[in-house]
Amino acid sequence: MKDFTHSAFMMRSTLAITLACCMIGHSHLQADIKPAPVFGDHMVIQRDMKVPVWGRAAAGEEITVEFAGQNKTVKTGVNGKWRTDLDPMTASTTPRTLTISSGNQTSKPVKFEDVLVGEVWLCSGQSNMEFTVNEKGVCVAGFVNIQATANYPLIRQIRVPKANRYEPAETFNASWQVCSPQTVGPFSGVAYFFALNLFQKLNIPVGLINCSYGGTPAEAWLSKQVFDVNPAGQLIKARMAKGLTDYQTAKASWDLESEAAKASGAKFEKPAPRPPIGPGHPYAPVGVYNAMLYPLIPTAIRGVIWYQGEANAWHPEEYHELFSALIQQWRKDWNLGDFPFYYVQLPNFKGNESDPTGWARLREAQTKTLELPNTGMAVTIDVGDRNNIHPRNKTDVGKRLALLALKNTYGKADIECSGPLFDHCTPAGSEMKIFFKHASGLNAKTSSPTGFEIAGKDKMFVPATAIIKDETVLVSSTNVMNPVAVRYAWVNAPEASLYNGAGLPAAPFRTDSWEPEIGGGSSIQSSPPGLQR
Repeated sequence: MKDFTHSAFMMRSTLAITLACCMIGHSHLQADIKPAPVFGDHMVIQRDMKVPVWGRAAAGEEITVEFAGQNKTVKTGVNGKWRTDLDPMTASTTPRTLTISSGNQTSKPVKFEDVLVGEVWLCSGQSNMEFTVNEKGVCVAGFVNIQATANYPLIRQIRVPKANRYEPAETFNASWQVCSPQTVGPFSGVAYFFALNLFQKLNIPVGLINCSYGGTPAEAWLSKQVFDVNPAGQLIKARMAKGLTDYQTAKASWDLESEAAKASGAKFEKPAPRPPIGPGHPYAPVGVYNAMLYPLIPTAIRGVIWYQGEANAWHPEEYHELFSALIQQWRKDWNLGDFPFYYVQLPNFKGNESDPTGWARLREAQTKTLELPNTGMAVTIDVGDRNNIHPRNKTDVGKRLALLALKNTYGKADIECSGPLFDHCTPAGSEMKIFFKHASGLNAKTSSPTGFEIAGKDKMFVPATAIIKDETVLVSSTNVMNPVAVRYAWVNAPEASLYNGAGLPAAPFRTDSWEPEIGGGSSIQSSPPGLQR
């Protein structure tokens, strides 16, 4: 009886498993077409390049994509994945329908209406890119007029939801929004003004893929493969491990104190230790790349605009490695060559006041990243707020990013796109002569340039006198007879004084490479407080 019961049980189990597998297989055969999440009504498709269209359906299914007179057919793989590429198209303001259908008659066609062809930019970074035109009642400067005039139906945005994952994701839920006075509020402020300046010069549709997450450090936007081999990534891993150990020790001590207070009936108000950044934390390495960026690959885009760095300013010495790796990886991911990558240099802000040059050194890392091809940097030390990490002036930030694109990507030769950038210096007796790129019309907003410091071999910097001569600056001090180094705007919240004829500020710089005496950061916390949204 026992053997019979066991055999019957096994037969029932086998039958159940077989039926389940059949049902799963049948369900798979009936799978609906699921295009990648970036596709939707009102979307903008990138002009003048092949446009990947991809998604999932049942294995072995024939998928047809129709748009603007094109008809592309492809079969899904054994995993149900499919992709085809539309041929390059010229810009068009004519609303069209993108249709994705299947040879399987049980699968309903998917149709996306009001699709335009124009310029598509990926807009990414942390909170200052995320900061919207109307940020939870904290509006960008001039919001009332901005909202009233925001009738630009050819400017559109899709907002990737904030998320993090340990493994790469394929999908998210979002929809494209057409810009109007009623809808402009949730647009990224920087991205909106970037798009507005492009549209006013190019007069074609502009699509914005807003993939930003407040508080995130650069390493959150790297893949695991890249992060694991990055030299800065190794330092971050070690710091996170120490942070976890320190937290566990502090938490155990807090638990004992709490229990002792409870046992004695005493009031216990000491706050619990703050958990460190680690797996599962929204700012942990790799997580945002997996959840937010990965599902967008390989969307056809013209390039990237980026505003980030605040969360890495406690360890500025690591940023160049991280940021350079990020740009190179994204370009490899998209397989579009060295597409434009334009970014915002951190504005004037008091930063971590125990480290008065942390933000200056982060800016230096950003400037160094200009060594990568087809990059550009918008200097913003004159439009920040020393007391607010989220300055409200996003208009000038977006405009300066747009100048880079208009000049370098769209070939508007009559545009100056950059403020003065340090080129080299030479000693001239008791003076140092500073040479710049982008220095036509070099001038000072004050009676003479301020923010310059000079030092001799003793490495003691003192305030310096600066005189503009043609497109150079002569820097000197009566206290330094034999100068060897000069710095400009080399503090967290500098006052910008040096501009070119286009009204763009000079980037902070230093001619030395001396290590600072003060560092920042803690073992438990890898990004500064106040960046969470």
